[in-house]
Amino acid sequence: MKLAIIVLMGATLIDGSGRAPLRNSVVVVEGDKIATRCRVTGSHQGHGIGLAPTNQPVEFTGMVIVRVRDGKIVEAWNEFNFMEMYKQVGALTLNLQ
Repeated sequence: MKLAIIVLMGATLIDGSGRAPLRNSVVVVEGDKIATRCRVTGSHQGHGIGLAPTNQPVEFTGMVIVRVRDGKIVEAWNEFNFMEMYKQVGALTLNLQ
């Protein structure tokens, strides 16, 4: 399903292939919209976030909403917790002095 392609966008950023395992925890369909909350797990093996691969394990959550017309996605919105991913691969550090 094309919804899986949208959800895999987050996975593609971390491993460069879109093969990072996803687990959908909730899927809601109402009218012409489909929404899902998912958990992405994998390892940072791609250059998609502007950082050389670290091979660090990552796990973060996200949500995707799509609007479908005639069996095709015509609009899509997604929100992934990339801050958590950045922390896990060492791309984000906080200096709380």
